[in-house]
Amino acid sequence: LALLAWGADHSRAAAGSETNRVSIVNLDLSGHARERAAELQATLTLVSTGTNQSVALFGDDVALGGFEVIEGDVQAWRDGSVLGVRVGQAGPVQVRLGLLVKITDQGGRRQLDFALPPVLGGRLNRTLPEEDAEVEFRGAQSLNRRATNGATVIEAVFGGAERLTVSW
Repeated sequence: LALLAWGADHSRAAAGSETNRVSIVNLDLSGHARERAAELQATLTLVSTGTNQSVALFGDDVALGGFEVIEGDVQAWRDGSVLGVRVGQAGPVQVRLGLLVKITDQGGRRQLDFALPPVLGGRLNRTLPEEDAEVEFRGAQSLNRRATNGATVIEAVFGGAERLTVSW
């Protein structure tokens, strides 16, 4: 996957200063947790009030495995530890990102933990490899879990959270 870069400043400070022109309206995350990493598909809906606006999405705790434009004029970029997008035209855009996030061991519990972009609302639908796993999701507005076929499926709604932290 080749990420596009251009002459603008894509530092976290520059992207953060422009986020008032781009709103991240929705973030849907789905995927599966493996032994050492979670493979997630992130679908983002963004709205820009200007042209050629950049917004930071994720830091170096998230690897990009794929990028697909669903609607609009948008390009992905990475500058050092920051992964973001540039929205070419004013209006709504939608993108799908393939993400890979490391799972750590925190005192005998597995944990998925990474910084979230400034999103108004989001959903998480993820399958854990253990049946009937006890799940904790800090910042979730609602959390449902169910055992199915030797695994645990979690469905959660979140909003305004700075991090997604799920332990099991």
